[in-house]
Amino acid sequence: MAAILRGFGAVLAGIWQLMQECSLQMRLATMSGAFLDMAAEDYFGDGGLVRQASEPDVVYRKRIRAALFAERNTRQAVTNALVAVTGVHPVIIETLNASDCHALACASVPAMGGGHGYGAQALRYGSLQGGQFFVETQLGKAADLATVCRVVDQTAAMGVTGWIKVKN
Repeated sequence: MAAILRGFGAVLAGIWQLMQECSLQMRLATMSGAFLDMAAEDYFGDGGLVRQASEPDVVYRKRIRAALFAERNTRQAVTNALVAVTGVHPVIIETLNASDCHALACASVPAMGGGHGYGAQALRYGSLQGGQFFVETQLGKAADLATVCRVVDQTAAMGVTGWIKVKN
């Protein structure tokens, strides 16, 4: 009789231990190993925030937390993200922003548009169609153009198109 009870006890003790280990994997603060990798894939998609080679759980968890709570969906957020990647302050032009696009003037009276008329170098053409913005930046310390595009895509609001011009 004791052997039967010990057998059931051993199985139930194993199940209890597994439940204890799984409960640690339910919160970002206590996740470890492959569970932390799976959480990052759930949060950021396949390849969105991959663990670096030999990166310990503590460092990876810190990167995940920073990416989860990063500022997004604002002009300043896009600027900060691009500066972090390129080291260069970008020019961002919003088509609905009058201070970006100014008022139109003509060649004969360029001061009418604040000095921004046809043929003026700093002229930006506005639009009443929202949902887009333009970025002019340099590659700077970014690895490649794809890195710059990924940063803008991850920082801008969903459904907003960011047109990017990168100079070397």
